[in-house]
Amino acid sequence: MFLRKFRKTLVAVLAINFVLPGISSAKVYINEVAWMGNEASQYGEWIELYNDSVDAVDLKDAVLYEGGGTTQIIKLTKSIAPDGYYLIARSTPSMPDPVGGLADDLGSFGGSGLSNSGEFLILKSSSGDILDSFDVSSGWPAGDSATKQTMQKSGSAWTTATGTPRALNSSFAIVNANSDASSLANNSSGTSVSQDFSGLSAHSSPADLSTKIEEVKIFAYAGRNRLALTETPVAFEESLTNSKYEDLDGGNVSWSFGDGQTATGKVVLHTYKFQGDYVVIMNVVKNAETYVARTNVRVVPAELSITDVTSDSVKIKNSADYEANLGGWQLVSARSSFTIPEDTIILPKHEVIFSKEVTGLSLDTSGLKLISPAKNIVSIFKSILTIHKVESSVYSATSTSQASTTAAILSLQQKIAEARKQLELQIAKPVKVTAVSKKEEIAVPKLALVSNQVIEKPRSIFKSILAYFKL
Repeated sequence: MFLRKFRKTLVAVLAINFVLPGISSAKVYINEVAWMGNEASQYGEWIELYNDSVDAVDLKDAVLYEGGGTTQIIKLTKSIAPDGYYLIARSTPSMPDPVGGLADDLGSFGGSGLSNSGEFLILKSSSGDILDSFDVSSGWPAGDSATKQTMQKSGSAWTTATGTPRALNSSFAIVNANSDASSLANNSSGTSVSQDFSGLSAHSSPADLSTKIEEVKIFAYAGRNRLALTETPVAFEESLTNSKYEDLDGGNVSWSFGDGQTATGKVVLHTYKFQGDYVVIMNVVKNAETYVARTNVRVVPAELSITDVTSDSVKIKNSADYEANLGGWQLVSARSSFTIPEDTIILPKHEVIFSKEVTGLSLDTSGLKLISPAKNIVSIFKSILTIHKVESSVYSATSTSQASTTAAILSLQQKIAEARKQLELQIAKPVKVTAVSKKEEIAVPKLALVSNQVIEKPRSIFKSILAYFKL
């Protein structure tokens, strides 16, 4: 009887776990906090969540609170993928996007943002269940307002390190494949739990993709998450260090860029042709051991244009919702060119002005072109000075031609008037006839006829000229 009841209970428990596997495994927690802002602004605050389960978690209408649940910071709108990140960023007029387009939710933070003196943060689901909470209202346990290093979760503690939005925390690392990984994770309230930090990854190597552990021997790092423009090279650099953060040289480094292309070498450049989100995998083989790291690249189309050219400056606008790095782009005129320096960044919906002293371009000769590193013409601007110069030349030539024509007509008119006057004087003279022969009688009418023809023909020509020029 007892065994029968036990079997029924066991079947029921297994059925529940089979139908609702996410209930027991899903865990979403606050993983990193940039409470101090970023290098550009104290308002560049962001918070990163992490889902350590094998199931996606719907965070639509979940709410992040401060003040122990009294003040709403922001309402979430999406789901978080298994072993995935969810980035929440504050948006202000002076700092509209502190994470360069990586945020899942971007908006004004309630409560005037995160206080530098600490907060009591609570993350609640749409049904009001507490997903995570921690009270640091007496002071943030990590992070640095001077260096702008963020507060990052590291096992049972929080550490201060360079920010890694939507990526493994700086205190995490890829470990030697033979290292003995241990479960060190704790929940936010401090209660110890067993948790596998190896994470889920679809990379092909059998080497672990894991977080830092106490017995770490080797760290591999492929770089932070990146934002890049199409047809613009992106630089990747391998980093392999020991537990003392000393660089380890040597080893064979290979890269897979997520778009079907690969490369080898410690430092490589790669250009993405199409927009999209790409996963970059780095494999390092050293002393018969393999170390693996990964990073993400979001590639967006370039929405750049030359909007104004004056005699001493050029203005370029970024019309996109993402910031744009113009490093390696060129401004080209008919007689010279200027290569824009590395890390020249235009914020979203903003413009940058280059002076003539900086570019060395002759800006009043012909159309100016903006050319991508892939040698494609992205924007052409016809200098307004050139147009004015052409218009001025045409007007000048037209005015000169009209003046010459008018002067010639006036001169002709004057000559015709003088000729007519002379002829009229000749006709007006009396003719004295005494013994007139038949031949002489005819001569006078002929002279009058000739004189009239001489007078009337120039008059007809003059009228035709005036009619032609509409004078």
